[in-house]
Amino acid sequence: GSTQGEQSRREEAIRLLDAGRADHLVVSTPRVTYLGEWVPDLMQRYLERMLGAAQAARVVTCAHNADSTLAEAQALRPCLEQRGWRSIVVVTSNYHTRRARHSWEQAFRDARPPVRVFVCGVSDNIIALGINIRLETCERTQARDHARRSF
Repeated sequence: GSTQGEQSRREEAIRLLDAGRADHLVVSTPRVTYLGEWVPDLMQRYLERMLGAAQAARVVTCAHNADSTLAEAQALRPCLEQRGWRSIVVVTSNYHTRRARHSWEQAFRDARPPVRVFVCGVSDNIIALGINIRLETCERTQARDHARRSF
């Protein structure tokens, strides 16, 4: 996958977290080991180094083996629901926003109470695979994002 694309999405997700537009950051990682290390643990340690312990404590790592956007959304649903989160912002590449929104809305279409899905696109100019950042928002961002989506 594209390192540039991953970095763009990661930076945007962290910017939204820093700006107080989200309470938590969900990092979607593959359910694998790398050089004998569990990838979710590697990611958590990386985030602690990059963000500091206090900010990293707001990060939740969810591991899965999904191979498509819809499968990833379905795999992450239990991770999000067990925390009671009712709205999410998916940070993805600009070219992927429509498909991402559709896939995430499909994955949560029968959720009760409903889950609101918002998508934030970032420019990376390259098709990127691999680790994708997912951002869970607090309820206070719903009105702003809904207004933006309505235009």
